[in-house]
Amino acid sequence: MGDERIVTANLNPVSSPSELGDATSLSIGAMMEPVHAVFSPTLTTGEATEQIREIVKSVFVTYGWVCDDDGRLLGVLTMRDLLLADRSTRVDQVMIKSAFSLHPETMLVDAMREVVTRHYPIYPVCDSSGRLIGLIRGQTLFEAQAIEISAQTGTMVGVSKEERLATPWAQEFLLSTSLAAVELVHGVHRCGGGGRVSRNP
Repeated sequence: MGDERIVTANLNPVSSPSELGDATSLSIGAMMEPVHAVFSPTLTTGEATEQIREIVKSVFVTYGWVCDDDGRLLGVLTMRDLLLADRSTRVDQVMIKSAFSLHPETMLVDAMREVVTRHYPIYPVCDSSGRLIGLIRGQTLFEAQAIEISAQTGTMVGVSKEERLATPWAQEFLLSTSLAAVELVHGVHRCGGGGRVSRNP
């Protein structure tokens, strides 16, 4: 493996979660993006920094990924650690080891349970042998899950899932909050509150 290795995922990145269809049947492998900024553990932080300067001219880079000669993920490089480290220090000395990763066959709903307490901007996707094969952004996960929840809510009020998926998420949010406000007002009147909500139980 040379100074830099870029691993490309087998599937093209998805531009919008609404293009993914039914979120309950989605796997991480269907949503992952290609990998960039992958480095050998023997590379120095100075060399890695110079390579990142070139990579960010064409793609957005959040983390650096340290892999062995077989492409197995060894650790994660943060931009802060690269900038603060001595330029002669090897990247395997400053990387975060035993990094959390997702698997391509993991379903969206299961992946959400795994990442809900982590809140990382992006997650590595590794196969069963630990090889880094793709990346999945936290935003992509949460948007796909939000679309599925929105579709389920629409079914309750007689709107098909296909109609809900075709609605832009921002517009859908406004419609959903408006519906919730109407239901709240109706609930208050049904309780005989005359438009006032009592502070007492």
